[in-house]
Order: sequence, then structure tokens, then C-alpha cells
Amino acid sequence: MKRLYADFNDIAENGTLPLTCKGSIDSIAATDGQLHSGEDVMLSDGQREVVARVFKLDDGSWQARSDWSFIDVSPSCSG
Repeated sequence: MKRLYADFNDIAENGTLPLTCKGSIDSIAATDGQLHSGEDVMLSDGQREVVARVFKLDDGSWQARSDWSFIDVSPSCSG
């Protein structure tokens, strides 16, 4: 499962998360075009992570949807 950076402060009221911060854009670029709309990924900010489904929007940006059931990442596992 691909792991992408996400800024969880940007979760919208409708439950979507735009993947538009620099960290997200960089991690999407690192997939070398191998990210597909409708794919499940692991989103992480280094402290929390969650499984989410990503969707490519008409403008070329990406957003994620999840139940936002976060898992805390222990310091020994986040490297």
C-alpha cells in the first residue's frame, strides 16, 4: 500500500481531504504516476496515520476520503 503525506488539519466538513500541501504533492510525485483514482493508500503526518481512498479531480489535484479512524504512530515506528 502506498504511503502519502497528509496535512490532517485540512479535512473539510464533508469529510474529504485535499492533498494539496507541499508534502502531499511531493509524495504523490514520488509514486511516478503509479497512483490511481479509487486506490486505497495510507496517509500519514508522522504522528498519525489512516487508510484512505484517493481520487483525482478534474483539475488534476487529488483528494482523499476516509472514516478518519486514526492510528497513532509510535516514535520507534515512524522513521
